[in-house]
Amino acid sequence: MKKNRMTRWFIGLALLCVPLLFDSCGSDDPAPEVSSDVEYFGTTSPGDVWLVLFNNQRSTFVATWDAGTKANTSDDVIFSGPFAKINRGFIELTITATSRAVPGIATNGSYKIYAQEIPGKSLIMLPDAPAAINGAPRFGLVTMNARSTRVGTNGIHTFNYIRTAFPFQGYNHVDKDGCWGSFKWNINEAAGTVSLSEVPFSRTLTCVQNKINSSFGCIFQPDNTVPANVTLGTVGPLGDFTQTANVGGDPGKKFTGQFNIAEGLFIMDQGDGQGGAFMALQDASVTLSDFNLANFNQGGLSGELAGFGTFLGARDGSGGFTLSNQAYAVYNDPRLPNDFLSFHAYRGSIGSNEVESNITWAVKFEKVENGMLFGYLYQVTDNTTNPVTLAQQTYPIAAIGYKKGNRKMLVMVTGIKPDPTNSPNLADQWVFTLINRP
Repeated sequence: MKKNRMTRWFIGLALLCVPLLFDSCGSDDPAPEVSSDVEYFGTTSPGDVWLVLFNNQRSTFVATWDAGTKANTSDDVIFSGPFAKINRGFIELTITATSRAVPGIATNGSYKIYAQEIPGKSLIMLPDAPAAINGAPRFGLVTMNARSTRVGTNGIHTFNYIRTAFPFQGYNHVDKDGCWGSFKWNINEAAGTVSLSEVPFSRTLTCVQNKINSSFGCIFQPDNTVPANVTLGTVGPLGDFTQTANVGGDPGKKFTGQFNIAEGLFIMDQGDGQGGAFMALQDASVTLSDFNLANFNQGGLSGELAGFGTFLGARDGSGGFTLSNQAYAVYNDPRLPNDFLSFHAYRGSIGSNEVESNITWAVKFEKVENGMLFGYLYQVTDNTTNPVTLAQQTYPIAAIGYKKGNRKMLVMVTGIKPDPTNSPNLADQWVFTLINRP
């Protein structure tokens, strides 16, 4: 992490306390599910790191966007303002102050960040796309993890992972680079150190098709950039991971992250512009019925999923890329077979609660292994038929199915191999992160 990150955290905490100089910033009047302030650490596509602090008593937040490189702190931004729980399990964060001016981001309350939370465990966040103003940032999906203690984390833990933030410079991950797999982390709690017990298991989306049908070839390149049995870094008392070793011959590439072993979650950012990953402990109890039809119903029932998708388009070789975001309500529409999930996009802002009745995407998971789900994403081409008409083209999808208590989260990655003649207009990385409604 940056040397001054804790300094920025305290600055943010001070911003929360300014109106209440003679009152404590503790939470003695807690929100229903979390009774104290909660801090989340996360990574976003196409890069960068975020920290978010919720004060549940006063319904205020401070969010630090670690823009650009870690070495340059002058471009970092601290956002603050109130938050409120709105429809379908979303949280609306309203920006009323920033530490510096950012093109396209107003501080009069008109600029919003939307989020969903499993309180004290995980946060997914999607900032509004700023107005088309020169110099405005391109925000993608932010996957985040709560600060925790490292008590009980000693030993080897196997995590599934999904790449949620791909390198800024870009590449085609569909049949070249690993975007899902597993890590075996060896945590020495007494020493506060972290290493890998073996080379990471890394696979491409072609290997999803191979999982479902062995006649498809699994094309992959082993990820040898992170060595096994080498102390990579330290894990702090709040579960924060900071890399100390050089890896891959690149002394400037420093991983940072956030372990929460008690909740089985880990977020990792891979350094300046290198992307990042969401991880969850392998869980053999996850079944297809957990994340196909069985538990999800239309009509505002607790089984419904809701969340976000980021479509990070193919690069043009000069660093340019396309980026679009969308919010979804996800359930089983009766116009689809029983083992499909239907994705219904929001027409306007999430706060308007206008969900498109038509289905934009459909997902069917066909195989499950230790918490990983494999299947296909289908585009809906005709909503007037019953059942709806699905496109012939399917996209292999790898997902982490996380469930704990009565809460579930689904993190998926898919994409398409760009056509060299039309690459700026084709997405090559799509990430969906969904949480079931409380």
